[in-house]
Amino acid sequence: MQGSRPTHTELLDWLAVNFMESGWDVKRLMKMIAMSATFRRSSNVSEILLKIDPDNRLYARGPRTRMSAEQVRATML
Repeated sequence: MQGSRPTHTELLDWLAVNFMESGWDVKRLMKMIAMSATFRRSSNVSEILLKIDPDNRLYARGPRTRMSAEQVRATML
């Protein structure tokens, strides 16, 4: 209700099914996300990526700042 609609609904569906099939293994899910190519992308911005995805809605680059441990914990809760 407060945010915009998801841009990658198929990915969310796949993650949900994979999470359920793994027996709700949170550690496995977090490892899979952390090891993914999207999560490990560089935050360097090239002119080509800025033209293609100026608002980074398609995750063409990584975030410019990392979340602190407190932010990660609050997000997970």
